[in-house]
Amino acid sequence: MKRITACCIIACILSINICNNTEKLIVKASESVLLSANIVKIGVNQRTVINIDNTNNTIVKWTVDKKYQKYIAIAGSGKECYIRGKKAGTAYVKVTVGKTTYKCKVVVKKGAGLSDTSKTLTRGKSFELGLYGTSKTARWKSSNSKVVKITKVGKNKYKVAGVKAGTAYVSATIGKKTYKCKVVVKGKTVAPKLSATKLTVNYNQIRTLKLKGVSSKITWKVVNPRILKLTRVSNGSVKLQGLKVGTTKVKATYGKTTKTCNVTVKAVSSPYLNTSNPKLTVGSKKPIASYITGSKVGITSWVSKNPSVVDVDDFGNLIAKGIGSTTVTITVDGIDLYLGVTVVKSGNNTGKVDDKNETVESGNKETEKNTEKSTEKNTEKSTEKATEKSTEKSTEKVTEKSTEKTTERVTEKTTEKTTEKSTEKVTEKETEKETEKVTEKESEKETEEGFVFEGEWDESIEVSGSNSASVGVCFDKGIDKDDILLYSVNGNVSTSMSKGKLPSGITVWEFSCSGRRKGVDTIVLKVYGKVIKTCTVTVTSDDTEFLKFDSWLDAKQSEFLSNGTWTDSMSKIEKLAALGQWTLDNFDYVAYNSHGVYCFIPN
Repeated sequence: MKRITACCIIACILSINICNNTEKLIVKASESVLLSANIVKIGVNQRTVINIDNTNNTIVKWTVDKKYQKYIAIAGSGKECYIRGKKAGTAYVKVTVGKTTYKCKVVVKKGAGLSDTSKTLTRGKSFELGLYGTSKTARWKSSNSKVVKITKVGKNKYKVAGVKAGTAYVSATIGKKTYKCKVVVKGKTVAPKLSATKLTVNYNQIRTLKLKGVSSKITWKVVNPRILKLTRVSNGSVKLQGLKVGTTKVKATYGKTTKTCNVTVKAVSSPYLNTSNPKLTVGSKKPIASYITGSKVGITSWVSKNPSVVDVDDFGNLIAKGIGSTTVTITVDGIDLYLGVTVVKSGNNTGKVDDKNETVESGNKETEKNTEKSTEKNTEKSTEKATEKSTEKSTEKVTEKSTEKTTERVTEKTTEKTTEKSTEKVTEKETEKETEKVTEKESEKETEEGFVFEGEWDESIEVSGSNSASVGVCFDKGIDKDDILLYSVNGNVSTSMSKGKLPSGITVWEFSCSGRRKGVDTIVLKVYGKVIKTCTVTVTSDDTEFLKFDSWLDAKQSEFLSNGTWTDSMSKIEKLAALGQWTLDNFDYVAYNSHGVYCFIPN
């Protein structure tokens, strides 16, 4: 009876004022059961509480061995156990869950003291710090509140939270006595993680993939480089550009761990072959592009299954070389198209083509008529190429059979010295020089044909009247300004481009536009005469000042037409010169300097 009464009194007292000095350190006792602390510190006559979780409604029993009862007294009920310090010493509280028993060490100290004198925690985490062994109220303080923040939760009991990485001290002062706890806060440990495990990239689009939480060296690899181009930006970041429609994987390896991202490259158009199984005669040439319809970006590669039947030159022309049939695989806008080609024998050749893609004719002689036609149509460069390819004997025959009219045309295009050289035998030294020129020119064309846009480009934007907006940025690959054309289709916007540098020092071309008339327009970017990018622009309002200028321009054009200053028979350049001169003489350009330069763009 006395034992039951004592337990009831203890339970009542603890329920009124429980001073929990437990540090709330969660210790995994088994696969499913969690004990709130594996060690607690309290003073004599001080009380605290511990609890157990994840018991799955199993019967829980709290006990203290008889030899420890002189140090502590407990009152356990369900998942909680209240502990009171009786005498300085060390004891153990047992908790039995089903058939498993767990222990919590209880240290009872005589006199005042902090429940912890040193603690390490992660930023964003917290623990409870208590002062035991005294009935007086202490003054609490954090030496650096930017590192460690304290919040009162009870008498002489505070919650200590890590704010940012660093070291601070939490002190509790009673009179002239100060008790300190050193707290070290560490930054959050971020588990290594890819920014995406699945990624969709449009053809020719550039996306970024990052791996965070890794300080060691990362090795990046794309499984199929024909589908996706990988460019390393930093140790933990790469740029991905869609090269061909399909799926592949990007792998990031650090140490013995590999993270994988599945990447799908999607088509941006639906190109198709407009001709099935075309026929060519031996020696003929036909551009691949003439068989393609529906392309938005262009042809990026080609390969012939049998080059001895049909080969493809560096400029994308089919060269019929021998009788037969074969397949040419063409990659257009990232999609493979398969063109079947049949080569048949022409009426006046043997059915074979030499290495220079010229027809080897069955006869060794050319008629005078054919010689004159080829001479009239060829420019000076064609004449030089013919001279290179012909033997000394062929050169003499062409010279003998050329008509007086042909000689006069050649004379007009070349200097007297060049004419004399073309009629004489071509020396070995001159032939070498001409070959170098042709090679250099072909090399330049090859560079143009192989251009790939690398950078950022918006497929659609919105801009208001008189305001400007960026359309895109392209890495400079030695492109000359004359090789780039940026223009609008409907004239609702004006366009501009300029060369600049990124903070990294890389040179780029920057493309932008300004809203002029309300409506929808399309901006087109051409490089080397080919459409590389398009952008749909929605202009939400009119540029009133621009429209005033445009109306004035129309009026002046009508005026010029009526008074004869500007006639329909004049060329565009002549019209531009007439209008430009009048503008310089009569128009105050400074008033409209925000609108840039207006000019005609020949079709």
